[in-house]
Amino acid sequence: MKARIDEFAFILLAGLAFILIFAFFSQTVVSDIIVEPSSINAKLVEGSFKTFVITIKSNSSNVSIDVEGNLKPYLTLDSTNFDVFGEREVRMFFEAKREGTFSGKLIVKNPYKEFIVPVNIEVVKEEDVESLMVQDIIPLGNFNIFLEENVSLVLAEEKSTKLITTGFESNYLTLEFSLSPNVDKKSLILNLELEDYNGAAPLIVELNGETIYNDVPQKNLLQIELSEGLLANTNVVKVYADLPPIPWLQNYYSIKNAKIEARTIQKPEVIFNFNLSEKQANNFLKLKIEFLARENKVKQLYISLNNQLLYASKPPLVAFSKTFENDLFGNPLFVRMEENELRIRLEEPGKLIATNVNLYIYYLN
Repeated sequence: MKARIDEFAFILLAGLAFILIFAFFSQTVVSDIIVEPSSINAKLVEGSFKTFVITIKSNSSNVSIDVEGNLKPYLTLDSTNFDVFGEREVRMFFEAKREGTFSGKLIVKNPYKEFIVPVNIEVVKEEDVESLMVQDIIPLGNFNIFLEENVSLVLAEEKSTKLITTGFESNYLTLEFSLSPNVDKKSLILNLELEDYNGAAPLIVELNGETIYNDVPQKNLLQIELSEGLLANTNVVKVYADLPPIPWLQNYYSIKNAKIEARTIQKPEVIFNFNLSEKQANNFLKLKIEFLARENKVKQLYISLNNQLLYASKPPLVAFSKTFENDLFGNPLFVRMEENELRIRLEEPGKLIATNVNLYIYYLN
């Protein structure tokens, strides 16, 4: 009897130990909270408006943010109470109403732990900007964008062909074509317009020796996809009538038109991704975009930064040089330390080949 009691006590203690260990590790996972960046330091111009972003990494509900310090009246957040399971970005907006130094901290916490983010923002007068402003150049290289009005190409075509196959004779139609760099290989179609046929046996289509169609057509217009995986630089499509089941019967297909069509590759935009240092991002004032146009057939060019539209106009014929402090709607530009996106695009037919693309970042030192 005593042995059974000891065994029961051992099992009970083991179970209790497991529950305590599980609870400890569960709380450890849930309570973890990390904020990036771990501090914010910035220098702004009096009268300006600045957006900062923090990323909170956690695995818990009831996450909150409090602000302390003399910066509190000038700082607002887009959210102060939420759940975080993975990552969440929070945007903070600081209005630099007057000159001075504004410091404090963000207290990011969940029910188990808190993370302190020190914040220090110096606001300088407008007349001091020129003496404090510095410029960095980010070379972006070259780009080529184009959008064509007529996007369809005819790669090969044959008209008025009669295909006849018996046990004693046979003929076939061949279409040969090459692929230029501007052809979209996913878009190739063989269009067959049948004038007359008896369908005694299937119609067969081969691409570079591989059968891609083997059937008796149910309609007079066939559209057969030419698989990208079977394409080469030089290609041959072979069309013929299959052998009828009885040799002296005739299997025939009269083809009014056979045409291989494709779309041209469209490249209406280019995207440049770039990173900034903490000082470049937090003390940002404006940016300038410069490039030289080697070929310019553009009626309207669109430029955006982090989804803010900067430019929508006909660009200069050769030398483009524009400085932007706000977007087209008058909003301050938003930049961050990582994953900034500069997008240059066309929305109507045109072509722009540009070299020596440079991005100039102006910020307070």
